[in-house]
Amino acid sequence: MAAIRITNFKGIAPRVSPRLLAENNAQTASNCVLTSGELRPLSAPRVVFEPTYGVRLETIYLADGAWFAWPYDVDVARSPLPGEQRFIYTGDGEPRITTVALATAGLSNRYPENARPLGVPTPQTAVSVSASGGSAGATVSRIYTYTFFDDWGQESAAAPVSTLVTGRTDDTWALTGMDTAPANSGTGTVTVAGVPGEEITTFTNGSSALHWLRPGDMVVIDGTDVIVETTPTTSSFTVTGDFTGETTWARKMSWGTVTKRIYRTAGTLAQFQLVVDNIAAATTSYNDTILDINILGDELLSADWALPPTNLRGIVTLPSGALAGFSGNEICFSEPFQPHAWPVAYRLRSDFPIVSLQYYSSGLVAGTTGKPVQIIGLEPGQQIAQPVNGAYPCLSKRSTVSLVDSVGFATEMGFVTIGDAGINILTKDWFTRDEWFENDPYDMIAQAVRGRLYIHIDTDLEKTLIFDYLDGTGLTEAFVLSSAMYADPISGKLYVSCSCNFDIREFDPADGTYLSQDWKSKEFVVPDPVNFGAAKVNFSARFTQAQIDAAQAAFDAAVIANETLVATGQVNGALNTRPLNYRVLNGSDIADIADPSVELPQVDFTLYAKDDEVVFSKTIKNGQPFRLPSGYKSDTFAISLRGQVLVKSVEMAETVIGLKQA
Repeated sequence: MAAIRITNFKGIAPRVSPRLLAENNAQTASNCVLTSGELRPLSAPRVVFEPTYGVRLETIYLADGAWFAWPYDVDVARSPLPGEQRFIYTGDGEPRITTVALATAGLSNRYPENARPLGVPTPQTAVSVSASGGSAGATVSRIYTYTFFDDWGQESAAAPVSTLVTGRTDDTWALTGMDTAPANSGTGTVTVAGVPGEEITTFTNGSSALHWLRPGDMVVIDGTDVIVETTPTTSSFTVTGDFTGETTWARKMSWGTVTKRIYRTAGTLAQFQLVVDNIAAATTSYNDTILDINILGDELLSADWALPPTNLRGIVTLPSGALAGFSGNEICFSEPFQPHAWPVAYRLRSDFPIVSLQYYSSGLVAGTTGKPVQIIGLEPGQQIAQPVNGAYPCLSKRSTVSLVDSVGFATEMGFVTIGDAGINILTKDWFTRDEWFENDPYDMIAQAVRGRLYIHIDTDLEKTLIFDYLDGTGLTEAFVLSSAMYADPISGKLYVSCSCNFDIREFDPADGTYLSQDWKSKEFVVPDPVNFGAAKVNFSARFTQAQIDAAQAAFDAAVIANETLVATGQVNGALNTRPLNYRVLNGSDIADIADPSVELPQVDFTLYAKDDEVVFSKTIKNGQPFRLPSGYKSDTFAISLRGQVLVKSVEMAETVIGLKQA
């Protein structure tokens, strides 16, 4: 007697024919969790924060309880230094660094509100030195230099060194012409050239004052954020746009408070040693009367340090205490435990422009427009870049993710991983090349947490592919609107930004209300056509009182929010009240509110016969056997289960008695 029994539910494998799937695999497995072998529904994403951008977000990051968010692609890394936690990010103007206190000072729910440029700028002017007044000391020759030292304990590279000056050890060594603190704003004159719509504005600081800007720095002119284009001289710079009549500029993010440190060569020693520190930033001269035996003696360590490139991207923190990022074809590294210092000597080159950078347990992997690059080594300056043997261009920077022993990203062939085991196309058992490419890998975003890889597909029908790559349950799908994803390494939770409401939500919260899951089995083929006459679904309800209360609370809050919008006239439903693409046509700020009632324990059972014909569909409300219709025969069958319950097994046989043998 023919019978079918399904337990230990598994995921989908789109590349495999429905009838060739393994016994427990599925044609459809959406909004479900299969790690226990049972069919369990995902919980609906729960709102945890609502930024006030009002636009689609592309980056979200949880910084010690504060949510950072951007409507464009940004990378964030934690500083390796002890003390107050600092966060470094790239992709929002020049590289920047902030703390939670600094980032949230504006109280606008658009964090980070404030930050500093990453690094400390190098003094640009060499000090002038003259020696006089001594008579008894030995003759010595000295070279002087100086650095900036900010209130976060960060030191700049050294200024251009002075000329070699000879004098006596008991001379007064007069130092003059040192730079004052790096400018955060300036005034001067402007020159505008170019045809309308393509103007170039040149700012020249008054009295030839230094502007301290580099190409790629962001400044504010007349309330507009603009990027510095070129620096033809130390006192002038250019930006794109017509700023006729404007005479002031200011950095978007200001340098911190700085003092100066003065260094000199001492006696027969060639290295620079500290003479004095904590010189006021406004001080431009100093008289050095310190004898060699009394010199502080701390060696200058920052001589070859440099600011990070203004176009640095892909910032990550390494176990060595260094940071890494990329700029064009170069992979850049900071000095260990000095996140502001990026020596040029530490840079490595790739044969192809770099798209993404990520770290795993054994090193770094750079995704490029051609061959990926593995970077092996413990310390900056000792690392080696090795191109991977094969062209696997990274198609989406935001798809790049660190896995247990590799780094993965979306390519034309599939989701490729590169690591200790070499190169692997992770998705090859689930998708052919053509099936994978239909999912538009150019716009994929990915995160990995708790043994699962989440790949969001931004097509007309938004969905997230979920690979349980550690426990082997395979691939499922979640139909959740998402424009950004973030896997929190501290809590192990996944967060998404809703691409419709622009808020931040916890994905599959443990105590949330359940989504409706949909699971459709493989095609079962029996030797001879039969009429299955009975079936049974073994399931149980999954709703707790806490979930019921949560659903009711969410409903009540949504009702109050809608009532407030109506009462204050902020529905925004009238024509032309918002810019194009801000909201769907005929839409408004009124939220759609789902019924707060939690469904009764039930599951929708559908039976398919040959050619995917529906022969029976019924809502099952208990685990008792139920009759299937007579009058048909088929040798091909599939079963679909939909609902918000935990399904342990499903059985089907020709008779009720036959169910016991299934």
